[in-house]
Amino acid sequence: MTGYQLIEDQAGLEAFASRNKGIEWMCFDTEFVGEKRFFTRLCLMQVATRFGNYLIDPFLIPDLGPVLRMIQDPTIVKVTHAGENDYRLMFGLYGILPSNVFDTQIAAGFMGYKYPVSFKRLVESELRINLKKGYTVADWESRPFKASQLEYALEDVLPLHPLWEAQREKLRHLGHLSWAMEEFRELEQESYYAKDPYHEALHSQLMRSLNKKEQIFLLRLFEWRKEQAQQRNHSREMILSSKLIPHIVKGIRSERKPCWTTAGCPPN
Repeated sequence: MTGYQLIEDQAGLEAFASRNKGIEWMCFDTEFVGEKRFFTRLCLMQVATRFGNYLIDPFLIPDLGPVLRMIQDPTIVKVTHAGENDYRLMFGLYGILPSNVFDTQIAAGFMGYKYPVSFKRLVESELRINLKKGYTVADWESRPFKASQLEYALEDVLPLHPLWEAQREKLRHLGHLSWAMEEFRELEQESYYAKDPYHEALHSQLMRSLNKKEQIFLLRLFEWRKEQAQQRNHSREMILSSKLIPHIVKGIRSERKPCWTTAGCPPN
């Protein structure tokens, strides 16, 4: 197994930041748990630099500032694959935006790959490296970590540096590097991660089939579901299944004036 350092305390993270001061690039990934939760929980951060490979346990470190500042540092290239989810998590939890990013999945799209391409397929195609990827379902909240878990986590960052170098050269040859860089910059914008509070309702296909009264009710129902999920830190589906929503909304046609449509009360 490739060598790595598991960082489990504040002193270790400070030493990591000191050791990597002035680096030009870092490969970055995260493991997190979002299912059955309203607030996604960060469980592990994987970082590879020219000085080594690091696995950072956020459960045991009160201040992740040293690594968060690296993500924000415009002098360091952040290499990710499908980094949108990782950066969205960083923005949601810590209010930070990445700077100077290179995303291998986006880059692959400018090289002729069908978007989105999996990391495993891209690495095998470009680097001729076969990734095991045998731990796709793991309990990242459990401690201590299993050695197989950490090996899986490392595989998400170890190929990123050679992949970045190979893609950068191919994109230059194709004349597409500037196009890709322009797309990468979208990941650095706050507007990319901002959410319309009514996004869920307004993008629901159900909304188009409803009359005005039912549309207003649907907006209220989605807002109630969101508030309940947030209060309990449960997923929206655990509060009210999306499959039931059309039946509930259309059911108000036969109701006279239920309190939860006129006064905003939650359904029983």
